[in-house]
Formats: sequence, structure tokens, C-alpha cells
Amino acid sequence: MSGTRFAERVRPVLFHCAEGGQGYLRHRLDGLCSRRELNLSTLPNPLTFISDRVRIDSPRGFERLIENVRSLKPRLVVLDPLVRLHRQDENSATQVAALLDPLERLRNDLGVAIVIVHHTSKSGGRGSDFGGNNLRGSSDLYAWGDSNLMLRRAGRRFTLRAQHRAAADSEGWSLEAVDAEQPYLRVVSELSARGDHTNDVAEEVLPAATPEMILGLVAANGPTTVEAVRKLVTGSNQAVGSIFQHLAAENKIARRGRTWVVREASDGHEAIADR
Repeated sequence: MSGTRFAERVRPVLFHCAEGGQGYLRHRLDGLCSRRELNLSTLPNPLTFISDRVRIDSPRGFERLIENVRSLKPRLVVLDPLVRLHRQDENSATQVAALLDPLERLRNDLGVAIVIVHHTSKSGGRGSDFGGNNLRGSSDLYAWGDSNLMLRRAGRRFTLRAQHRAAADSEGWSLEAVDAEQPYLRVVSELSARGDHTNDVAEEVLPAATPEMILGLVAANGPTTVEAVRKLVTGSNQAVGSIFQHLAAENKIARRGRTWVVREASDGHEAIADR
């Protein structure tokens, strides 16, 4: 789309966004462009958003997809995420094949590359296996792609590996989530053949978010924010925020502006202690 580093020839892109809405996706892409000192609205070739949930498993829905491709003439079509674009049983190899076969014909007949965004299972994405066993549904979804980018999360770190049908797999990259006005993933290092990090510190194992752990972190770092503590533990934003509210209800911590501090008893009275 932008023609920088990724591709030698700049071509249009069609993005079917079925989750989060067009505004949310544009915000994310604005953030990606800003990291490369680019402006999304002035890229040399257009990125076309379609935010309605076109049903690619229905004759009319798939025809609309074909019409969009013929009209806009993209070289890349992104379907994100697959689960929102059909109503088939993803665990059925027969139904998955019926879903993917038309996409194969679209790719071959109209000469477009197709990217499908698909989720891992609830238990997948955390083990050492980067193969198709981690994907939701039938293994046909994994086998369909000529190349697969597999992303696995551990705390605030991610591991990305590229797998190819006709070339050797990459060892992968270690990525890190960066909090900013427009959050993004930063490449920390390339993984070696042994799977460890090159020119990088050992991957941090974050402790689980518990009331005791949160209270100790507030005591050690206060005044501090929920966001700052969230970086130091494993747990969702909602889970960490709930623990803060629980500790506040028990008068163990108190809010000071946008920050939190520990409450300590002193001569029978509550006092805010900055440590």
C-alpha cells in the first residue's frame, strides 16, 4: 500500500473490516503510519475500507465481494476476522472447504492476494507449537494458506513466526507492546535457531495479578497509576482495574488525582503513605 520496505511495487488494498468498525481500524493504521513518518490519507495508492459484514459463504455476499474486487482492482484483499464473515461450522472440514474454495477461485481468476485473519483457540497461542493445532476449527484453514504468520502472546511480549509452503520457515521475531497515544508492537529482536533472543535480555516472566501483588507494587512504586502497574503483572486491564477497586473498597489504597497510594493505619487513624 505505502510501498515502503514491504513491497517493491505499490498497489491498492481492499480491507473488509468486520470487527471494531472502520474508525477503529483507521485509528490503528494511522498509528502504524505515524511510526514510519507516513500519512495514511496521502499514500500513493488507496486503501479502501469496507466495514459491513459481507457474508462470503452466501451467494449474494460473495458476489458483492467479487464486485468490489472488480471495481476497485486491488492486488491485496484482507478479510478481518474470518469468523465474522460467515456462518459455517469451522470445526467441519466439509463446511470449511466449501467456504475456502470460492476464495481460491477468486484469487486465481482475478489475480489478487488474499489475507485471512483468524484466531487461535482459547488454549492455543501460548504453547510452543506454532502449527495449525493452535488455530480455531478445522486444520483445512491452516493448510489453505501459502504463507502463515503465527502470533503468540506471553504477558506483554509476543512471538511472531512466518511459515511458508514453498520455503523454509523463519525462526521468528520477539515483539513488545508499546503504550502510546496510538499503541503499537515494536520488534525487540530476531529469534535464533534455538528459539532464544538475539541481542536481547531474557524474556521477563510477569507475576500474576493478585490483590497482594497489586498492593505490594503500589506500596513500592506509589504514587502510581493502574496503567503503570498493569505493565508489571499478567492480567487483563479489566482484571487489574477490578483489583484496584477491591483494594480501595477495603481502604487499603486511596486515589490521589490520577494515581494510587497505600493507606496505612497510624494511631488509630488512616493516613496516606507515599513510599
